[in-house]
Amino acid sequence: MLAIADELSLCWLCDDVASAGLRLVRFHEPDLGYSLTAAAFEPAAHRLVAHLPLALDGREGVRT
Repeated sequence: MLAIADELSLCWLCDDVASAGLRLVRFHEPDLGYSLTAAAFEPAAHRLVAHLPLALDGREGVRT
């Protein structure tokens, strides 16, 4: 699981993955006004997410 700064950044990443012709699934949270809270990408998207930090690694903040 990787971390990303905010919903807008996640939207842009999803758009980049889709533009590259890769498969993705977006997850929208009903309890948060159907905000985009997560996404799953096929393994070939590794080049687009390699710069993202691991989520829940114990460090403060999200570096992007």
